[in-house]
Amino acid sequence: MKAFIYHHYGSAEVLQSAELPRPIIHGNEMLVKVEAAALNPKDSYLREGKARILTGNKFPKQTGFDFSGTIVAVGQKVKDYKTGDDVFGFLNYLKGGTLAEYLAVRQDWLAHKPKALTHTTAASIPCAYLTALQVLRDHANIKKGKKVLIYGASGGVGTAAIQLANYYGAEVTSVSSSKNKSYCEQQGAAINLAYDKEDIRSLLKSDYDLVFEVYDQRGRLYEQLKTFIKKSGLFVTLSPYPGAFLKTLVSFILPKKFKQFMIRTKTSDLLYLAELAVNKSIIPRIETFKFNETISAYKVLDSHHLTGKIVIEIDR
Repeated sequence: MKAFIYHHYGSAEVLQSAELPRPIIHGNEMLVKVEAAALNPKDSYLREGKARILTGNKFPKQTGFDFSGTIVAVGQKVKDYKTGDDVFGFLNYLKGGTLAEYLAVRQDWLAHKPKALTHTTAASIPCAYLTALQVLRDHANIKKGKKVLIYGASGGVGTAAIQLANYYGAEVTSVSSSKNKSYCEQQGAAINLAYDKEDIRSLLKSDYDLVFEVYDQRGRLYEQLKTFIKKSGLFVTLSPYPGAFLKTLVSFILPKKFKQFMIRTKTSDLLYLAELAVNKSIIPRIETFKFNETISAYKVLDSHHLTGKIVIEIDR
């Protein structure tokens, strides 16, 4: 099968197309023929070697974590799925593999894809919308009347967070580059600020129930905005740096609660998000590339100026 791999850490240029054997599935796994795979900042972070203490130096490595496709084989312990079912999901570990024609995946890391969703749309949902959903609903208890500030609001997770916060009835303040300010407004943010053109602190006038740091500021944002968080509020970061983990551990002594977020793949959450997408309560914003354009797609992702999600369509 065709797959994108890399033999050493580095920029998008280290990626190359290669022929690999089809994965061998175990009892609780399925072999999925991949139709579409979405890119996430996590992919680049791992490929650049920023987590090499966890990913090690054994190569080649594969890339990609979001996917949608069709089951072509099932393990003996698999329940509720069969050959021919269309599914979508997210690999909830550090070993990538969705940028390939076939993928071995655990049954608890995917869900049935509704017929009303294309593979391209389904592939764009898992990582970004699972992250936003679990932060807003499970950690911040966002509901009608609450106020949310999203820093780095124009990418995949930021877009998902704006849309879901609106769905739950919250008032959303977005922070993005001036180039993407109007995009965030189009997604439903009530207040839209540009970090490269405006003094953000001088424009914030109310306390927030949640400040969600999507774009990594290495701890600086918490220090800058903690006074704008309600006493009962929460600061959540996606930043993987060790300092964020330490702050989470000692959050009880900080002036405002702090949490470093880690995604969990849940079939029930995937089905819930798929239903919202079918009903147009959430609308993923997608830029598509062909499989042979994967390196170019990663370069766009690495530029940090993306709006919405990049999806690779696995053309054969």
